[in-house]
Amino acid sequence: MTRRCWRCCTRRRFSPELYSPLKASEPMIRFCFITGITKFSQLSIFSTINNLKNVTLLPQFSAICGITEEELVTDMAEDIRRMSEKFECTPEVMHAMLKAKYDGYHFSEDSPEVYNPFSLMNAFGDKKLSNYWFSSGTPSFLIRQMQHFRTDITTLEKMEVPSTAFDKPTEAMTNALPLLYQSGYLTIKDYDRPSQLYTLSIPNQEVRIGFVDGLMPTYIGLEGFDVQAGFAVRFWRALCKRDIDQAMQEMKAYLAGIPYVEGFQKKLAEAKNYEGFYEYTFYLIFTMLNVYARTQVKCAGGRIDFVVQMPDTVYVFELKVSGTAREALDQINSKGYALPYGTDSRAVVKVGVQFDRDTMTVGEYIVER
Repeated sequence: MTRRCWRCCTRRRFSPELYSPLKASEPMIRFCFITGITKFSQLSIFSTINNLKNVTLLPQFSAICGITEEELVTDMAEDIRRMSEKFECTPEVMHAMLKAKYDGYHFSEDSPEVYNPFSLMNAFGDKKLSNYWFSSGTPSFLIRQMQHFRTDITTLEKMEVPSTAFDKPTEAMTNALPLLYQSGYLTIKDYDRPSQLYTLSIPNQEVRIGFVDGLMPTYIGLEGFDVQAGFAVRFWRALCKRDIDQAMQEMKAYLAGIPYVEGFQKKLAEAKNYEGFYEYTFYLIFTMLNVYARTQVKCAGGRIDFVVQMPDTVYVFELKVSGTAREALDQINSKGYALPYGTDSRAVVKVGVQFDRDTMTVGEYIVER
């Protein structure tokens, strides 16, 4: 049996001696539940105990290791009320904040939404909305595996895959997806029965911010707190005021200060000529701002480089390295990239951005509201 562990661990080897006593004691054992992070094939390590049943994706076990919505609003209603007093808001608003921060896990196609129990209990105890699961940081082993398999981090917001892509033994991995799912960085968000495809995504705010904070030093060479403490505040305020000129000036200054990271293999080695580097940078920055941002968004006319959705504004970005800002904006218009948001009550701002190959920052940009 395997089930996701709520505290990340990089232990990859199991001792056969752990299972030998279980096999010998089988007549005396009525029920045994084994939980961990990574899935291992029975052939390689379960030779001494080969009668286990994998319940990872079975709906009847999908809420066994977490706190459901029903449990939260009934058994923990008083905890929500007390915490709302600390935050000087209504219990309903407090509930919504807890949900966005710690909810969102699904462990089967028919799973209820499950809250991270470790973080939720700490939040109630401290009366704070902190990133408890990531207090020790994103594990270096996971980052190394993502680098080894050249994981495109911008695809993690939404992935449609069969169960065989993520529910497989660690030793059979051909990409980092099984490890990302089995360690809780991705979870099931939807399931299409006709095609039997699962939609995987990052579970919640806590995972998204903590995960990106661990990725930033490797992918763009800066610590997450450097982004949040200085540039992020100014950039966020400019976007809130729809002052795209000020926002882009802040972005230009920020990108100019990012050191070149030699260790990011092929993608950063080609950064001066590769638009994906800037997509990564935009994605990581906006995620640290807790802003909903997506790259390579599919639409009828093609793929939009970058879409940022804020409470009152939708920003549609097209990025160019081998081209001009005018060409980028013309592409937005000619391919109808903004049309999917035409019925949205929010303002739509189109931005064509050209990056300078030598300075690796914003060269020019054109805005159309």
